Order: sequence, then structure tokens, then C-alpha cells
Amino acid sequence: MSDAHAKDKFLTRLREALDDASFVKLTLSGYRGRDQSLQNVLIRPVTLRKGPCLQFVYRHATRDVTKNFESLAALELLNGLIGGEFRHANLFTTRLTSNLEYREG
Repeated sequence: MSDAHAKDKFLTRLREALDDASFVKLTLSGYRGRDQSLQNVLIRPVTLRKGPCLQFVYRHATRDVTKNFESLAALELLNGLIGGEFRHANLFTTRLTSNLEYREG
């Protein structure tokens, strides 16, 4: 399966989990960007005054940075991060666990 096809299938699973409220969390790891202190990103659903959002916790060596995004903005951001700056994505729902891994090469 091509990388693009695997990523599309993974993001479809994520969208479905968000739509049917089975989404538990998503972890991104294998960072290969410029920020040497960034280790991984943990994403989970939260409900704020403005409504449901996805909370991104950027885990650095000495601090955590939290940002909240509405679902559509979060999906757009994830589309760029997965396979871009992050080589590994692990999706956890109440129905399934799905992993996506990009190898260096």
C-alpha cells in the first residue's frame, strides 16, 4: 500500500472516530523537525465553552505546550504533521487501535 493511500485510510478512520464519538486519543511521535526539544504530541477530545475541540499537547523535554483546535482545523493540521514532521501516528478509539509508520528512506 502506498504511503499516500495508507495516510488517507488512517485519516478516514480518525474522521469516523470523531464523527461517532469513539475517538479516545491520538499520539504523534518520531519527530524529525527543527525543534530539538519536541518529543511528541498527544491529542485528545475536550469540550470548551465554544464547543468540542481537539487538545494538542506538544511534549518538549522541559515543558508542555497546549493548543486547542476545532475538528476541521485539527484535521488539516494533522494532515500536514503525519508523514511530515512526525513518522509515527497511533490512533486509539473505543472500537479499534490503528498505527501508521513512515520509515526513513
